Amino acid sequence: MVSNLPNESLQHIFSYIKDTNTLFSIIQVNHTWCENGIKFLWKNPFKNSPHRNNLHLINRAKILPILIPNLKKDITSDTLFYYHCFITHLDFDNLFRVVLTFFETNKDILCAMEYLEQFRPEVTENISSLFAYPLIESSKLKQFLKVISLILTILANKCANIKWLKIDLKHDDIKRLLHNKDDLDEILRSSDSDIIGDTVTKIGEYLITSLKLDKAKVLFTNLEYLECGQLSFKLPTLEILSNVCKSLKAIKIDELNYHLIQRPLISLIKNQYHLEEIRIAGIFNNSLNPNYEEIMYGIISSLKSISQSIKKIEICGLIIINDEAFSFLPKCKNLEILKLEDSYISSKNFEWIASAELPKLCSLEIINISSNEEIVKITNPIRVVAQNKLILKNLVELVIENVFIENHNLLEVIGENCRNLVAFFTIITANNDVPSLFTILRNNLKLKDLRLTLPTLYFFNVNTGFIVELAKSLPRMINSIYLSNLINNVNEYKEFLENCKVDELIYYMVNFSPINDISNIDECEEFVKRWTEEKKKMMLDFYKQEDECYKVYVVWDY
Repeated sequence: MVSNLPNESLQHIFSYIKDTNTLFSIIQVNHTWCENGIKFLWKNPFKNSPHRNNLHLINRAKILPILIPNLKKDITSDTLFYYHCFITHLDFDNLFRVVLTFFETNKDILCAMEYLEQFRPEVTENISSLFAYPLIESSKLKQFLKVISLILTILANKCANIKWLKIDLKHDDIKRLLHNKDDLDEILRSSDSDIIGDTVTKIGEYLITSLKLDKAKVLFTNLEYLECGQLSFKLPTLEILSNVCKSLKAIKIDELNYHLIQRPLISLIKNQYHLEEIRIAGIFNNSLNPNYEEIMYGIISSLKSISQSIKKIEICGLIIINDEAFSFLPKCKNLEILKLEDSYISSKNFEWIASAELPKLCSLEIINISSNEEIVKITNPIRVVAQNKLILKNLVELVIENVFIENHNLLEVIGENCRNLVAFFTIITANNDVPSLFTILRNNLKLKDLRLTLPTLYFFNVNTGFIVELAKSLPRMINSIYLSNLINNVNEYKEFLENCKVDELIYYMVNFSPINDISNIDECEEFVKRWTEEKKKMMLDFYKQEDECYKVYVVWDY
């Protein structure tokens, strides 16, 4: 019986349960279940909700008086467990929102400064010195930051073991914090251009001040996941974590000014023993620093130090000009996922990808990439990668969507070398792409997810009369179809679905070509209902849009 299972078995089972309500029910079964399930309930008390509703935040805010003694008069510090020790996930984004909700729903906050000062007597001075705007200084912001600091201080002193850390403040949440009716109108009148940005900066500085505690450093010794969003304050954070963390498995950095964080970021990367995933994201047009090329080369080339362990690389919004930046890739024998998006990548770096074996690569995404102008006029630089049969033969997911680079004969090479695709997304740029597309469909019978787009740039290069034949040629395992600008009218919409002989269609999403005016889009819904009945399926959702772009999305049960 379950009640007789050893503790280890119970904990193993409970570790797979993510739903908070289920975990809460588990701890109420009996004392044994409570002792073995409580740590999973408290693992991530500040986790975000996919629904982002206020009720979720109110419920989360109820745990603050349990974490912070004397925060409220009617809550004592006596608890059955040291809940702080169970916390392994710290999401500053949602912690910020939870504390903000707590302030909005509680009027009897004591915020026991004497409790905080026994650990950090200098905290009052630090908070006051951070703010240049008297109006903010007189608002609830200081008290708000005291609560944040209390949480960090208590976690450090209770020896919490943080393994997952996300620092990503949101602009709208800062505005919500400043929306104290006492201050907001006057603040916005005095300096509406700088006030929010200054507040974000000061909050970040204060959070980092909290992290500088020696005991707080211990919090992150076993950190495995680090994510820093665009509005986070990375320089001090990375300086601290690069000296503390050696066991990170994932690093995700989104930054506007990489010249500010280059040195600690490189140090952090090089100090990891088993880094498996890295995302480096920026803003494509934000490359005004005269040393940008050298800075990005230094960061990207530092991945050589973790080439043996890395499994996923994602580069977004960067300009990579140095031809040696990707020279480390041939050493990445365990790389499974490579994603390049919204970036400039020199053609020589595509050759470095092509020269690598990458025996475990199963997903390759190259989206909105630009490259050497003189090269893309005559060929597609991605073609050299597609010619590597060792890479393409194991690919399960392939996404090639680069509007400003014509395919040339790229799809032909993909058709020759790919045999195991399950998901394939691409654009069509010329009529000679169409036969190659049919070859890809014939050679990849396991295909389940197909997305085809005709960019407006190539409208007059492509005859879309092949669309019905495409429906007839789809592999039978396909369950998701997305077509953009390839279907011109409602009759073609109907014909495609009528001729689609796949076994279990679940998603059928169509963006109609904007060339024609679709006046009878309502007929799509009537037709889909009849088709659904004929196929004895159950339609879960039907969505249509009739604004500037006509869209019809259908979802069936499976």
